[in-house]
Amino acid sequence: MSMRPITIPWPLYLWCMHVMWPGFVITAFWRLFVRHPWWMRRIRTGAAAPPKPLDEVFGEFMLETTAFIWFVGFEPSASGAPSTIARFSTAFLGKLRTITADGGTHDISAIQIDVDVTSRKVVGARYDGVDVSTERAFVQVLFAMTTQIHAWLHAASNFAVDQLNPRREVANQSAYTLFFSHMGFDYGLPLLAKRVRRPDMLVASMARNELFADVLPFDDEDNMMGPLQAQVPAFGEAGDCTEGLIRHSRFVAFVHRMKPVFMEQLAAAGPPSITPSAEALFLCTVVHCTDHWMFVRMFDSADKMASIVKAGEAAVKEPYARDDEPRLDYAALVAVPILAFNLADDWPHLVRSHFRNSTLPFYRTMYEEAKKLDPELAYHLQSCIIK
Repeated sequence: MSMRPITIPWPLYLWCMHVMWPGFVITAFWRLFVRHPWWMRRIRTGAAAPPKPLDEVFGEFMLETTAFIWFVGFEPSASGAPSTIARFSTAFLGKLRTITADGGTHDISAIQIDVDVTSRKVVGARYDGVDVSTERAFVQVLFAMTTQIHAWLHAASNFAVDQLNPRREVANQSAYTLFFSHMGFDYGLPLLAKRVRRPDMLVASMARNELFADVLPFDDEDNMMGPLQAQVPAFGEAGDCTEGLIRHSRFVAFVHRMKPVFMEQLAAAGPPSITPSAEALFLCTVVHCTDHWMFVRMFDSADKMASIVKAGEAAVKEPYARDDEPRLDYAALVAVPILAFNLADDWPHLVRSHFRNSTLPFYRTMYEEAKKLDPELAYHLQSCIIK
């Protein structure tokens, strides 16, 4: 899979570029060049401070974002009693490429995070079996999420679109999805790479050579590895162990309870179909936008963003206790999620993008069903990728 779109009809591309994109750019400018510096000044001067300990912030991130798909089960307890330690591992995604302090790259076969679901705190972290601090693991996980794991949702969403659908709203929203994934892949990630002066961070189904940082198209066909080639998680199906988190995660509970209703209503909607892939549409709509809203809830103020900034500072300053711990460039790694999460929230636009204001009966029905499960998350459901 790739974030690069298949094709966008020329009229729809012009509409996206000249009508929609300027609004996003203006919003991004305000957030990155006005609000972000103000937040950073407050954090640097001590006027803003993390509202809770990092192990709690990290635990919430693992349970309440799409990091939950890393869940592999509960760690067996010595006493035989039910365990409260949830283990998360990226092993099924393949190798994650990250950047090192000496200017090179390093592939991590498995990031492992342990979370006590009772206290909702991270209690252990490892790279390929090597213990690392909570601060360093937090920074690396956020970097992987923003550049690879969440990007996987964008790539999967390319299979949900039908930009030639006879229903105008479906065709338009398909174009929006393709356009914003295209902008994220071909413009957003290179800009982040240049901002942190590490063009080699363009990883995992993205160009890995700095020669490609200023060249389009990226040679992504020859640089495949990691999450974007991973199997789609079988939410709510046989063998899906993430069901074990339903009692501990609002996000997991919402996704699992929404999926059977979503699939049933989509099948009942009848022809013409609004998507070539029901599974991809579920990821494109319910999972993607809920992931964004969880990012917003966690990092929508200077105080909350201070958790990331302070973790990055600690990760850089912390001495290395073991020779086998990879020497990563944490100063560059932390800068990426700080900038990316500034753009996680919605932005003003005139087009229909939410379930609640759709003209399609399917999305309106799903909004009413979602409200029964979680009114807040239902309000933010979107029928396309538009951020």
